[in-house]
Parts: sequence; structure tokens; C-alpha cells
Amino acid sequence: MPSLESFLERVDLGNMHLIAGIWPLVSLRNAEFMKNEVPGVYVPDELIREIGRFESKEDQLKAGVDIARRMVDRVLPCPGPPGERTLRPLWTGRGWPAPS
Repeated sequence: MPSLESFLERVDLGNMHLIAGIWPLVSLRNAEFMKNEVPGVYVPDELIREIGRFESKEDQLKAGVDIARRMVDRVLPCPGPPGERTLRPLWTGRGWPAPS
């Protein structure tokens, strides 16, 4: 999370509040897709490696949730109203939202 740390150290929020959208990565495939295919999303290589250390999707999900928790812990002390909003993907077993 050096990129998040670097951003938080450089930015001067003044009277503005930080709203961080933290999306837990659910698998290595999800992390690679977010990194390579979603414009404006930055997933550092060290997070890809961290999730990639695990073979099972269950363990990759646990790693993704752990990463998200660490990011929330780092962002919460920032100025602004206390609280958080963690986004979570809709789950159908395949990782895609169910049709409406």
C-alpha cells in the first residue's frame, strides 16, 4: 500500500473530506482484471503478488479482505466525519452480479 501511503502524505485536504472507495479484491483473477481492464483503477504489483501467493480462491478472498481492512485502517484516521463505506461485489458464485 505504498501508493496509498504516499498519496495520504502528499495531499493537503484543507477543509475537504476524504471519501475512499475500497473494493475488496475477491481473487487473483479479479485483481488482475481490475489492474489491467478497469480505467482509473490502480492495483499495485505488490498486492497482485500478495494475493497470488495463495492457490485456492478461498485463501485469495481472505487475502483480498485483509488488504481492504488494512486500507480502511489507514484511511479512517484522515480528517473528516468518522465512518467508512466499504463496497462489496454482488456474489453469484462466479464473481459477477446476478441479473436483475
